[in-house]
Amino acid sequence: MSAHLQWMVVRNCSSFLLKRNNQTYSTEPNNLKARNSFRYNGLIHRKTVGVEPAPDGKGIVVVLKKRAGQRKPATSYVRVRIRRDARGSLRSLRHLISKNRYRRDLRMEPNNLKARNSFRYNGLIHRKTVGVEPAPDGKGIVVVLKKRAGLSSKTP
Repeated sequence: MSAHLQWMVVRNCSSFLLKRNNQTYSTEPNNLKARNSFRYNGLIHRKTVGVEPAPDGKGIVVVLKKRAGQRKPATSYVRVRIRRDARGSLRSLRHLISKNRYRRDLRMEPNNLKARNSFRYNGLIHRKTVGVEPAPDGKGIVVVLKKRAGLSSKTP
């Protein structure tokens, strides 16, 4: 099925849609800008890129969708872990996108919403991460930070 036909089906009725401030956002995986548009949709394109925080809180995980495994969705995603500072992670991410011949319009998008949020979550931007510990309620993790002016000691 073509990407355009899939977009016509998914654009108005998806479980990932959020409508706020007269704009429509999307929380789907592999949507770097979190916008509900054909260009940034992570479900319909053959090759997509996504950024997630690492499970242990150190670095990021880049999720690449391969073109070869379209009929086998379980094997079509490749996860690459990057453990660097913010600038090095962005450089590595741009390098992965360009060398694997992903779409050119995605090359500069890691500077935007989801990549930045995952960097902030992991403490790679403007924070010093001390460690990660389990949440008190047993669901999820808590990133422990060094105390600096204006920052709390723990963030959910």
